[in-house]
Amino acid sequence: MASLLNIGVNGLKAQQAALNVTGQNVTNASTPGYSRQRADLVAQSGGVSVGTFSGAGARVDKITRIADQFIGNQIRIDQALSSELNTFSTRIGQLEGSLFDDGFGLDSALQDFFDALNNASSNPSDSTARQFVLSRGESLAQRFQGVAERVNQQAIDIVASLDAAAKQVNDLARLIADSNVRIANVQGDQASGSINQLLDQRDGLLKELASLTSVTTSEQADGQVSVFIGKGQTLVLGAQAAQLDISSQGAVMLAPVGNSVSQNITSAISGGEMGGLLSYRSQVLEPAQNEIGYMAASIVVAFNQQHALGIDANGEFGLNFFSDINNPNLVGQRIVAFDNGNGSLATATVNVFIDDPLSFDPSDYEFRVAENGSFTIERSIDGEMVFQGASLTTPQTVEFDGLRIEFAAGDFQPGQTIRIRPYASIGTEMSVALSDVSSLALSSPVLIEAGVANQGSAVMTVGAITDSMSGMFGDDQSLVPPLLVRFVNDVQYEVLDNSNPGNPQPLNPDIGLQTYIPGILNSVLPYEQGSTVTHSSGPAVAALAAASLVSDLSPSPNNYPSGSVQITTLDPITGEVLSQPTVAIAAGSSARAIAQQISSLAGVSASARTSLEISNLVDYDSGVPVELAVNGQLITGFSSLDELADAINANSTLQSQSIVALSDGQTLTLISQQGDDLNLHFQGDPNESIEVTSSSG
Repeated sequence: MASLLNIGVNGLKAQQAALNVTGQNVTNASTPGYSRQRADLVAQSGGVSVGTFSGAGARVDKITRIADQFIGNQIRIDQALSSELNTFSTRIGQLEGSLFDDGFGLDSALQDFFDALNNASSNPSDSTARQFVLSRGESLAQRFQGVAERVNQQAIDIVASLDAAAKQVNDLARLIADSNVRIANVQGDQASGSINQLLDQRDGLLKELASLTSVTTSEQADGQVSVFIGKGQTLVLGAQAAQLDISSQGAVMLAPVGNSVSQNITSAISGGEMGGLLSYRSQVLEPAQNEIGYMAASIVVAFNQQHALGIDANGEFGLNFFSDINNPNLVGQRIVAFDNGNGSLATATVNVFIDDPLSFDPSDYEFRVAENGSFTIERSIDGEMVFQGASLTTPQTVEFDGLRIEFAAGDFQPGQTIRIRPYASIGTEMSVALSDVSSLALSSPVLIEAGVANQGSAVMTVGAITDSMSGMFGDDQSLVPPLLVRFVNDVQYEVLDNSNPGNPQPLNPDIGLQTYIPGILNSVLPYEQGSTVTHSSGPAVAALAAASLVSDLSPSPNNYPSGSVQITTLDPITGEVLSQPTVAIAAGSSARAIAQQISSLAGVSASARTSLEISNLVDYDSGVPVELAVNGQLITGFSSLDELADAINANSTLQSQSIVALSDGQTLTLISQQGDDLNLHFQGDPNESIEVTSSSG
């Protein structure tokens, strides 16, 4: 009977314990972080007495925590992703508010500035309109400064938020390490269930840690867990916790367990609030900083270049309207030392110049020194290597993507890393350099006037001045030489040196007759910017024009001798003389054929023109009529050089051959614009004549 009573008592106690566990589960059903528990009962052995087995009922073997490790890991993964996306979304909303606020946006400021500029250009003598341009320019610069500073403040806030999150990570890491110690100490006491509360607490800490950064765990045999962040960097190892720190530039630094040397793990961090902050900074905020600075730099450079082409109220070429983006005080502030490695930037001088902001999209760059002393520069937006050097000795200058990086001084050691940020701060630096309204260069350096006898409908305007500092402009900002455009017929014109208005002369080199095409924009000068124009007229050129007094109108040979032409150029950088292949000229070649041969050379474009001067026409108007054949086309019925020129220009065959005649009444100039041979045949009575003179006299 006693044995039976003992079995009943032990069973009641076991079931009471199980009911207590059930009650605990019901009570904590809504408690955050609580895991359901289960009382596991086992039979309690008794003994054998007088050959009879006597049981002892049941007992609680252990109180098991119902938790699935896979589900726990997935919850932490989801928590990290949710926290990252929420942080990313919140920060983007703040940036949108900064960039698109009607009171701080750039669109209206740009429109106001160009409206003021357009008004002043139409009224350049109005000092109020000029002052308005300066005022609107200052407003535009201040607007850029305001937008850039608001974005830069976000960058500062990001560093502060990262620092606060890192401190939370460190606190949680220490608490998890402490939990590991307590769990290991009670690992053998499974029956009391006290370990379950510690496990719930540790899981809660891990979930909270996952809201800050992605974590992975590994459980040990004694119940302790190792916690890893980033790409497997250890944060917690048993009872020890690593230390996170945020540098002044916002880099995430980890001091590993048992090691006092910090590692830069910024690129490894993902997930959670820290991952969201870092993703937002690299994918949105820093590109926005660069785009704002790029826009400011483009406006400053383009507008300053255009302003320098104009003339101010004092008759001088325009100065910089906006402050130079390559101000000596600014070029040294465009680098950030991320990891100095074995070297120090304390004595380094690195200047970043922006020569052409429009040559490539804005980006940051990473400068690295390898173990062998070589160095590379990598473009951040696409990972392309833009420069590679065998060694870095100062001073040294490298150029890429419209930038010029000057390593002026410093000891750059292997392992050193520098981040180059050319555009990030330009928006905050934008300012107006002019203060005097008379310094606004609103006038063109080229004045165009129509001749008083001009009855045509063609209109000339200044399209663009590409280099107002070239030799075409004198010290008094006038064109050297002044140009005269004179139409010889409806579709052809010549450009003359008008230094002496009473006697305009061909340019040197003479560009010949140019074709005017109505209805489109025509360039006065036919050459591309940067071309070097030369003119050649050797003594043998006279042979290219033949005159005869014979009745046969077939062309005569020009008697031009054979020869060769070689063109050499001087490399402006190396000073090396570069020679093109020799061009062999066959005897009897026309100027047109020679030009075509020369044009086959790389980088060379040759044109040809053949010309004669006809003067001293003697026509007694008796007997045989005076006749002149030009390249087989018979011209009759003229008694003066003016009439002869009109008759030549009216001949459709000669027109198709681009042969024209110009007469001033005393001299007729006959021109083959393509460089074909000119053949003249003259007929008249005795003592009737004309005088034919070649271009070389």
